[in-house]
Amino acid sequence: MLILQGIIPTYRLPIFNSLAEVYDLTIGYTISTSEINPGFKSYQVSHIRIKNIFLPTYKFLKSLKKYDVIIIMPDMHYINYCLVPFLPLKQKVISFSIGMRASYKLLYDVKRKKQFLDYFFLRILKSCDANIFYYEYPINFWGGLLDSKKIFIANNTVKVLKLRPEKSKKKIILFLGSLIEGKGIFSLLEAYNHAYITKGIQFPLKIVGEGPLEDRIREFLNKNNLNSKVLISGAIYEEELLKEMFSEAIFCISPDQAGLSVLKSFGYGVPFITKTDAITGGERLNILNGINGILYQSQEELNNIMSDTEKSIDYFYEMGLNALEYYNENATIIKMKEGFINAIEYSLK
Repeated sequence: MLILQGIIPTYRLPIFNSLAEVYDLTIGYTISTSEINPGFKSYQVSHIRIKNIFLPTYKFLKSLKKYDVIIIMPDMHYINYCLVPFLPLKQKVISFSIGMRASYKLLYDVKRKKQFLDYFFLRILKSCDANIFYYEYPINFWGGLLDSKKIFIANNTVKVLKLRPEKSKKKIILFLGSLIEGKGIFSLLEAYNHAYITKGIQFPLKIVGEGPLEDRIREFLNKNNLNSKVLISGAIYEEELLKEMFSEAIFCISPDQAGLSVLKSFGYGVPFITKTDAITGGERLNILNGINGILYQSQEELNNIMSDTEKSIDYFYEMGLNALEYYNENATIIKMKEGFINAIEYSLK
């Protein structure tokens, strides 16, 4: 089996290694990548690059014939991969994606009107023998345009270490992610500053990440005398350190974007807070408002959530237990693996 990727992201290694236990797996990647103890074969595919568009070479196309199943990502920047379902191959071709086009500018919203490029995306999906979606959500976007029997769900997730949440350890508010525009980091800082001024909030805010906004964040902290309350730790990638950090987190929050940190939080028994219309690749859909996290709509709501943190520890702790239960039932690597296997076996039949 061949899985074609732009890069091999570190967070995908657990699912790829798990699939390699069942199949003779090779990962083909377009952009040079660093691998961490992979249990599968990999190689950089031959390609032609024009800015951010990747085109196929004859060498790449010829190499596809040695596999039984080829799994592609239907990202239209990677024309070399998107062409595969249309080739006269005997091999089975499966797509793996969020199920519809989405980006920072194009929201993951089944209610939006279909655009010209959506129909190209649809044509790719229809030409595949099976399609693996992160979530069921996009099925409603396509309606009857896509055969539902060819759709399989592999809930997008990340691997975590075992941790049983302890209420006595909860002592920080956590932001985890890149310090870039689009995350809503200053909305979070404003809410924290409001809670500090009006309620004297004692729990520190820990910002884990790095990026171009760091200097502006430090300026905000200096201006509002928050240097002793808001801690910037830089990026953390070691899972043991992340586990320890989440063990102390009352909740994890990212105002304007909800990505895989939602699943990371849930896996460690920590509720996640974000806006109802936060940018997402579908990960926000895992949040059940008031049960395993909070979806809010306005800055005033966020201010109130932050201000009430100290009197709501029990509430957040119970939501964290619900989040962990949700992760174990719906979003483990084993569950994701099952979605892949179901699609693969269906296509081979």
